[in-house]
Amino acid sequence: KDGLYQIAVEGAKKEQLTAKHVVVATGSNARALPGADFDEDRILSNDGALRIGEVPRKLGLIGSGVIGLEMGITSLVGKYMGARDVASAKRAVQSSLLMGLIYAGTVFVAFTFFADALADVFRAPGPQPVFDAARPLAVFMLRCIMVYVGLQALYVVLIGGLRGAGDTLWAMYFSVILHWCMVPILWVTLHVLHAPAQWGWITVIVVFFIASGILVKRYRRGKWEDIKMVPDEQLPPLRLHDEIP
Repeated sequence: KDGLYQIAVEGAKKEQLTAKHVVVATGSNARALPGADFDEDRILSNDGALRIGEVPRKLGLIGSGVIGLEMGITSLVGKYMGARDVASAKRAVQSSLLMGLIYAGTVFVAFTFFADALADVFRAPGPQPVFDAARPLAVFMLRCIMVYVGLQALYVVLIGGLRGAGDTLWAMYFSVILHWCMVPILWVTLHVLHAPAQWGWITVIVVFFIASGILVKRYRRGKWEDIKMVPDEQLPPLRLHDEIP
């Protein structure tokens, strides 16, 4: 009533919340494969993968979408650059970009031609006036997501490649500044300009489009190719397939 919604929440205690806008963020947990439980040593969840202390010689990724691409490319580029094999590092980035484009293309097809059907998956039986009112916005958001996924694939591959090559400080500052800038930008868009929710998604896409362009420029400048973590005179000769103790 009065443009407000009510939602019942059960946790440590039962509550009934009233608000104009309600976002249900359920979170997620990594799903282990049957017979391959996470031990965070050889079989890692997404949390364990972020805590490993060294670049593994081999890494297999199952699932994870574009975030999995970032983990994989960071590991591969770090391995190749450690062996001073810049050409292989570049090929790894190119292969990851191709995989990202294939993934984004699949999302593009699904969300372009089946956005209405995907939104209707969440329709409950019987008359649903609230759902019917929100459905056009849901379909619009799905079609925005298909563009966002393509930009996100480009973003995570390039920033993962830069991190793997040792350009970590710049990548860290860029990522932190970008995501913190989203807060005031969206606040101005939605609360100062009073733009509808659709413009919030359009704003996110525009920001990531600009960010992706900056990353492409940083990558193409090639500064990452010459970054050395340790002076060469302190390192013994190393070939890519040497056994590392």
